[in-house]
Amino acid sequence: MATKKYQLPIYYENKALEYGKKYGLKTNPVQEGWDDEVDAFRHAFMQAYITANQDEKTAKFLGDTYEKIGDFTHTQPSSERNMDMWNNAIGREIGDEVKNETSLFRDLTTQKMFEDMIAEKIYTKIKNGEMITSPKDLRDFETSPYNGRIYTREEIGSMSPEEYEINKKLIDKALSKGDVMPEADAKNAVQSGNAIYVKSYKRSDGTSVKGYYRRK
Repeated sequence: MATKKYQLPIYYENKALEYGKKYGLKTNPVQEGWDDEVDAFRHAFMQAYITANQDEKTAKFLGDTYEKIGDFTHTQPSSERNMDMWNNAIGREIGDEVKNETSLFRDLTTQKMFEDMIAEKIYTKIKNGEMITSPKDLRDFETSPYNGRIYTREEIGSMSPEEYEINKKLIDKALSKGDVMPEADAKNAVQSGNAIYVKSYKRSDGTSVKGYYRRK
């Protein structure tokens, strides 16, 4: 396959703008490619590209490092960081999918075919509302299945119909990862060192977060 393991950041920015025009992604009128659908696409594309060419661990390290640089260089707001971390995690999932799907014909996959596969999957995620395309989105990466969130059956059973509807997509995602289980199993996972229990707390904006289980 005619692909390189890594590319300079400007490469991913250019690809996001290129595919953004192709798919008609919404852009920030103040600064194109910042806190908009193109921004979300860029983060996911970079992580998917590196995961498919190298591995998920490497992609995550580079993605997390990039966020730390953003924190240091321009005091990145937590809402922007949350958006980026969410989309990075989706990108790594897509990278794994593409890596598996091309494993039998890697040598026959051109660079453009490879990138188009990644781009199409990201666009579908954006269109389906699975990605965060604005810092105003209240979905929290820290308490999401993308960060190992475990839902217990008892927790789901105690939700009101309205609360369940709000969390349905995330519950379905956790279910697909095998992270919906009886509370007894979640407690056993904590005892065995495979999970942790995060106690209830308040975020800096005053929002209360209930205690929850998460994969270690």
